[in-house]
Amino acid sequence: IESASSQRPSLRLTNTNTDAEGVELTFKKSATGADNDVIGTTFFIADNDADEPITYAQTSATIKDASDTDEAGQYVIQVTTSNGTTSNLRNALFAEGSPSANDVDVTIGHGSTSTTTIGGDLKVNSGNIYGKTDNDLLLRSDDDIALLLDGDNDGTSAVKITNGASTNVVVIAES
Repeated sequence: IESASSQRPSLRLTNTNTDAEGVELTFKKSATGADNDVIGTTFFIADNDADEPITYAQTSATIKDASDTDEAGQYVIQVTTSNGTTSNLRNALFAEGSPSANDVDVTIGHGSTSTTTIGGDLKVNSGNIYGKTDNDLLLRSDDDIALLLDGDNDGTSAVKITNGASTNVVVIAES
C-alpha cells in the first residue's frame, strides 16, 4: 500500500460488535518453533535530512524458549540513537519471560546515562530497589533533599540525608 497524500495510506481495523472483544492483529509463525525464532517485527523507517532511509524504531517478538510446557517469550522495543558518528538501534524496552520461574524481567533504557521518567508514583509491590553495582542508592527530591544509601562494604558505608547545598543533615555511618 503506497500513497503520496498526507496521512495516507491509513490502515484501520474496526469492530462494531457490542460484546467485550476487540480487534486483533496477529503475527503467527506456524512452523515448529525453536529457541530464538523471531515471530514478527515491525519497522518504523523514514528518511533523514540527507534523504537516507533510517530505521528510527522497531519492535520484535521472539521465542526465548520453545520447550514444551516451559515456553517463554521475548519482546523488544528499540529506538535509534547516535554517538555523533554512527546510528544504531538500542533497546528501549526489553521484556523476557522465564521458562520456569513464572515471571517476566523487564529492562528499560540503554546505558547508564539514559533517563527513565515516570509520570506518576513508582510503586514496588514486593522485592527490592537496587542502586548501582557498588550498591549505592540515591533518592533525590527536586535537588532540595537527598537520601543516600551507601552500602558497598568498603568501610565507608552510611545512610546520609543532605540538603540542596549537599550539606549533610543526618549521617549514620558504618560501625
